[in-house]
Amino acid sequence: MGTPIFLLIALALFPPSHAAFHLFHRVISPSLHQPPFLHRAHILLDTAGIPRIEPPPPPTLQSHFEAFAETAHVSDALYQLALDPHPGANDSLWLLSSVKACHVDSSANEHIVLRLPYPGGTPFAIEYFIDPVPSDGTCPPGQTTLALPRNITITTAIPKQPSLPELRVPPPLTATGDPVVQEPEKTFLQKYWLYILMALGALIIAPGPEEGARGS
Repeated sequence: MGTPIFLLIALALFPPSHAAFHLFHRVISPSLHQPPFLHRAHILLDTAGIPRIEPPPPPTLQSHFEAFAETAHVSDALYQLALDPHPGANDSLWLLSSVKACHVDSSANEHIVLRLPYPGGTPFAIEYFIDPVPSDGTCPPGQTTLALPRNITITTAIPKQPSLPELRVPPPLTATGDPVVQEPEKTFLQKYWLYILMALGALIIAPGPEEGARGS
């Protein structure tokens, strides 16, 4: 069954709304000056919180990494991503995440995670990972170039709501504020001893079969 014609018209006239954010990047070294961020891509989020990344043309990114390579060889250099959650806001409010610059060129995959307060909300944190990287975190020897990993994945994460605490009725208190001591539950004999005693008495008083026969 095909899509109803009125739905196709509605999608054409009113496409699904989305939010667009700017993603920036740079290579910095605490021992050197901090260069400005360069625009790396646009990130689009639809109303369901599903992200999509739109990078610039490859020559643009290539020119960026050629400029980054001048700093990437420094041992403490970091490759840094920044997301502008409120376009036009001061860069001091950008969301940041970074990895060692020397690992970027030797890695095959990069992962960007945007943390949202709810589906379709504005990101409040960004996480950036690359793999594989050495288990000891050391830089590979002879690092002279810098290029992006071949594969990129971008996902969103929403905090899970903790389960609500179980509310219990407070124990009853006496007039002095002390907890009421509950009496221990009675045993079967304690509950029904009187009935058992009456039944035994009735059995003792009742005439036996032979006495009944003689009386008749």
